[in-house]
Amino acid sequence: MEWFYSRTTTPQCELTVVLANGIDFYQYLVTLMTELPNLPIHQQPEILKNYMPWSKKIQATCAK
Repeated sequence: MEWFYSRTTTPQCELTVVLANGIDFYQYLVTLMTELPNLPIHQQPEILKNYMPWSKKIQATCAK
């Protein structure tokens, strides 16, 4: 998960952003951990935009 957190971002900040977007934090983590390992994020880093808490994909699959 090292790639997920930058030097200035803490897990508490990520939790705050996720909750502020009305996302179930557990479901969000499950989605990230099951889908991201199977995606070519090193070749296509723009894919990560679909996994931000405010993205339509995450809003549809992880909303409370």
